[in-house]
Amino acid sequence: LYRYIFLLIIPVARGFFTGLTGGFAAWLSGAWLDVLIVVAIISLAYLKWDNFKYYMDIHGVYYTYGIFFKRAGFIPSQKISTFAVMKPFWLRPLRVSKVRVDTIALPPQKADLEFFVSFDQADRLQDFFNTSPLTQGKVLCQYRPSIMGVVFLSLFTSNSFIGIVLMATFISQMGQILGRQFNDFVFYTFEELSRLLAIGIPPIAAGAALILVAGWLIAFCFNLLQTKNLCTRRTQHGLQIGGGVITQKYYELRISDISFVDIRQSLLTKLFR
Repeated sequence: LYRYIFLLIIPVARGFFTGLTGGFAAWLSGAWLDVLIVVAIISLAYLKWDNFKYYMDIHGVYYTYGIFFKRAGFIPSQKISTFAVMKPFWLRPLRVSKVRVDTIALPPQKADLEFFVSFDQADRLQDFFNTSPLTQGKVLCQYRPSIMGVVFLSLFTSNSFIGIVLMATFISQMGQILGRQFNDFVFYTFEELSRLLAIGIPPIAAGAALILVAGWLIAFCFNLLQTKNLCTRRTQHGLQIGGGVITQKYYELRISDISFVDIRQSLLTKLFR
């Protein structure tokens, strides 16, 4: 449920604007169902979070979960290959972090254990894991790229297609919230810009170029915010990686569980070393 909590703003905002434009009767005719769904999802998410308990010591992580049927689990310390703390921007105002514990038993897309805790709890868990006999050790080397290096990396790795998808999703969702007037305004602005930029070329070609440039700029900003503050630290028994602005991430990987390292470098990035 937690992966879709941020999407609840859509039915809530739609019900709010419907109530403002159509009155209380219009709100009752449809938006009340959205409100009930919101209440149900939030209630289930809270119950799921409230029924999750964990305990971590030098032996491993013990946890219990379940609303109607209680289940218990245990992950031994020597089996933990990755410990991660993530702070998405939509959770930072609530001072909530997501903690992820992984072993080599499951594929990378599926976590062995994920749960939400406060900033203080996440910091304590992170410090405890760093001081564990299985991961502690002196820092052998550390690398933090300059801001210009991050900018160049974002320049050469940005993909216009990803930016276009993000832009289209944003416009579509905002159109559902604000109504048809917002879509009409976006299309009108796009047409006017296409005509303004169509110097010696057809407007449709200028419009296509405008979409590609806008998508690339969005992808560039997204990549820049993802890689800013990047820091990599190699200790005796672990590899620590942290950084990010939109989602602040910290990863601790055990060296003994790293099977291989894949280093890729394009021609453009090789020119800038």
